[in-house]
Amino acid sequence: MNKENYSCICIDDDRLFMEIIKGVIRQIDYLDLQECYGNPMHALVEVDRNKPDIIFIDIDLPEINGFQFVEALDYSPVVIYVTSHWEQEEEALTKGADGFITKPLKSVEQLSDVLFNAINNKLSIS
Repeated sequence: MNKENYSCICIDDDRLFMEIIKGVIRQIDYLDLQECYGNPMHALVEVDRNKPDIIFIDIDLPEINGFQFVEALDYSPVVIYVTSHWEQEEEALTKGADGFITKPLKSVEQLSDVLFNAINNKLSIS
């Protein structure tokens, strides 16, 4: 997975947060934001078809939660859970999350640091 640019998508039902994370992702030059989805069911078909390298996903979503979404994928992208529920971090990590960020997103550096560690950990495993 070591490459110059990484495709990514965001899945979150909070429109305001979606705008914030889009702006942050655009400031990280090695990320290529493909799409943002408010509904995980709509995202699932597209994600399985396009297979982005990185998924930023909330845990509490309508219809299916972030954990169920990731379990339904037929490949293993870098998964960064972004949620306002800090108490879900342990569960996220035991379910294989590559990174965890608690809302509100504090800075570009916060996202970049978590992402850097997640990508490096994924590379060392593969």
